[in-house]
Amino acid sequence: MKLSKIIAIAALVGLSACSRQTFNMSDNIGDLKENNTTHFFVGGIGQEKEIRASEICGGPEKLAKVESYDTFVNVLADQLTFGIYSPKQARVYCVTENTY
Repeated sequence: MKLSKIIAIAALVGLSACSRQTFNMSDNIGDLKENNTTHFFVGGIGQEKEIRASEICGGPEKLAKVESYDTFVNVLADQLTFGIYSPKQARVYCVTENTY
């Protein structure tokens, strides 16, 4: 009985997909300035989280990249709670200041 539960959970997690959306605003890879976890409930229906990336970097010209993604742990938490708790990750990268 335990083995079948383990196989079912492994299949459930294995069939779920991690996702990543990346928005590049510069050719410069940039430095990671903020790594953020947001907490959504009931699949995030009707909920939103705004991150002001240009303010984090000190202006839109200093913004290099923004990522939004799910990790294995995020997907696992979502699956184990049947979508009641759905954490998401976000990262903001700022243009590297090159001083020669």
